[in-house]
Amino acid sequence: MLSWFFNYFTPMRPTHLLVGLGNPGPKYNNTRHNVGWWFLDALHTQYSGTDWKLEKKHQALLSTIDVDGKVYTLVKPQTFMNASGNSVLSLVAYYDIPQENICIIYDDIDLDVGVTRFKQQGSGGTHNGMRDIVTKLNESIPRLRIGVGRPTNGEDLSNFVLGTFSPNDKQVIETALQGAVSLDWLL
Repeated sequence: MLSWFFNYFTPMRPTHLLVGLGNPGPKYNNTRHNVGWWFLDALHTQYSGTDWKLEKKHQALLSTIDVDGKVYTLVKPQTFMNASGNSVLSLVAYYDIPQENICIIYDDIDLDVGVTRFKQQGSGGTHNGMRDIVTKLNESIPRLRIGVGRPTNGEDLSNFVLGTFSPNDKQVIETALQGAVSLDWLL
């Protein structure tokens, strides 16, 4: 009888993390750099995720979804992009989560708008948030890269990723995210 009580009132221990990279704060909500969060929002809607909860000790917003009986914890680090590894490392260490049970979702300027690529491992490439995670953990972390295109006309890279999509590109991204929420690429 007592075990039922503890199982009911004790939050489930995360075993699988889907980490979307982005920057906290309303001024970043619609930027290219927050495409990882957009993906988590699409998953959250598709699979009726639990309410988002701020976990201060991990510097992250967390929610859970159930996909065909497999529970995933959605993670939005609340650090700025360049310190994303702090939040991920905290969760991994606290819950003792194997790296193969983590997937990082982030924007990638090396892919055309709306192109998605899943990789089992690799470097952080040109993405500062992914570089920070690789530095704090290692390169053996699965990731889903979502193409946001490259700056044109000599536009500064920082201004580009912190800028917004054109209406056409935003539609392409939203279509790509809807295609990826099935999680077929991960299962």
